[in-house]
Amino acid sequence: MCTLTSILQSDSCLNAAGGIKSFYLLPFADLDSITNGVGANEVSAISLTSTGSPVIYKFEPDEEEATYTQVSERLSSRSVSVSQTITGNFISVNSAEVLNIDNLNNCCKGFLAFVICNQEDASGNPLILMSGIRLQGVTGGFRQSQKALRTDAVEVNMQTLGTDSRVTLNLMCVDPSFAPVFTGSEADLDALL
Repeated sequence: MCTLTSILQSDSCLNAAGGIKSFYLLPFADLDSITNGVGANEVSAISLTSTGSPVIYKFEPDEEEATYTQVSERLSSRSVSVSQTITGNFISVNSAEVLNIDNLNNCCKGFLAFVICNQEDASGNPLILMSGIRLQGVTGGFRQSQKALRTDAVEVNMQTLGTDSRVTLNLMCVDPSFAPVFTGSEADLDALL
């Protein structure tokens, strides 16, 4: 069976899907630097830019209504294209956040997403994948995915109580490599909010 971790390590398992516990959305332009992890394609820490006011959003999906997929396509004997997609219904998003996300998306910046999966890593911690970024070597270099993580559909359902809305998001990017693993914790990401 293909899981989100086996897709990172095996040519025999090139596609995988899994449920999302939550995810964080950060405008790519607000990412200043990363710290590479011990393993290949791992990030242990990030820092945000000090200019302006970096904003990071946290989304929590309705139960069993969100998925993260990585689908690969072998283009040649040496080339693989990976489509990374986040889709689902998310709660606790106010209308101001929806407007900000829509405006940022329209400004063509693209996003970096930290996807907290229902699957656990080898240590029993939630698996966290970073979608929309490609690592460059072991020096902490990075760049945005070849086709930036963008929303191709945003649907807002305002028929909820209070100020929170339900938002249906579909975000997608295409990259020659699989999403890196973030070895930090959800608490590290919460500290950035």
